Amino acid sequence: MKKFYFLITSSFALFISADTVLVEAKNMLDLDAKPIEVIYDNDLVTSVCPKGSVGCFINDKKASIYIRDDISKDHHNVVLFGMYSDYLQFSNNGLIDPSLTCDLKVNYLSENRKSHLANLYRGYCDKTFKGKVIVLK
Repeated sequence: MKKFYFLITSSFALFISADTVLVEAKNMLDLDAKPIEVIYDNDLVTSVCPKGSVGCFINDKKASIYIRDDISKDHHNVVLFGMYSDYLQFSNNGLIDPSLTCDLKVNYLSENRKSHLANLYRGYCDKTFKGKVIVLK
């Protein structure tokens, strides 16, 4: 019974954090959209998200974000921020700019004093998107 109580408490803390992360994404993008459900489930992530990912934003009948339930707290927040950024872009423009999302994650980490992670993400963004033309469909 104690383990079950701990899991509820732990998940509740993540959902409170999710609300805060959504507000930060809305503010950084200056976009608005209704809140969507965030589902923490390793099996669902494996079945609905791209192979090897820790989560994804899916816009089907009901838009949802799926995240592995064993993701570290630091990575949880930036991954969730990125998915909310994708959701906000898609809800407002019908498109997702992965380069913008990447840069926003670096800014989010920098603003939250996670400079080591910000540098890692900046390196990834530069390697993946710098000097490349991105065609949005």
